[in-house]
Amino acid sequence: MTGLVVFLGAFLLFCVELLVGKVALPRFGGAPAVWTTSLFFFQLALLGGYGWAQRLAAAQASWQKRLHLGLLGTAVLAVAVQAVTWPAPLVPPASPAGGDLMKEMAWLLGMSVGLPFLALSATAPLVQVWAARGGHAAPWRLYALSNAGALAALLVYPLLAEPRMGLRAQGWTWAGLFLL
Repeated sequence: MTGLVVFLGAFLLFCVELLVGKVALPRFGGAPAVWTTSLFFFQLALLGGYGWAQRLAAAQASWQKRLHLGLLGTAVLAVAVQAVTWPAPLVPPASPAGGDLMKEMAWLLGMSVGLPFLALSATAPLVQVWAARGGHAAPWRLYALSNAGALAALLVYPLLAEPRMGLRAQGWTWAGLFLL
C-alpha cells in the first residue's frame, strides 16, 4: 500500500503539470512569460511541499499524520468545490484578473492546483520517512517507485490521456485518482 501511495502521488504530480499547462496555453498563448510563470509556480509549490514534509518529519510523531491529513483534507475540499462550481476539477472558468498576464496565470495556477499540488509533493517524502522509521520498507525503494510514477505520467499523459480525452474528462479522471 505504501508503494502505491508513493507511485500514484508522483504520477498525479506530473500529470497535473501537463494538464494545467494544456488549460493555460489556449488562454495565454505560448509567450515566454507563460512558461516562466508556470515553471516558477510549480517549482515554488514543490519546494513548499518539501519544506512541509521536512517540518512535519521533525515534529512529534503523534502530530505528523494528523497535520498532513489536514492538508490533504483541505486539498480534497478544494477539488470538491471545483467539481461543483467549475466545468471540471482543474479546469476553471475564465479568470477575473482583468488582463494582466501574470495575475491571471497566478490565479489559474493557484486556484486550480495550488493545494493539491502542495499536498502531493509532500506526501512521498513523508511516506518515505514514516516507512523508514517504521521499518516497513527501504526508503530508496520508495524513491524508485516515486521516480517510476513520474516517468509513467510523462509517458501516459502525452501518449494516452491527452490525445484520447478532453480537458473536462482529464480533470475528472485526475480528481478521481486524487481522491483515491
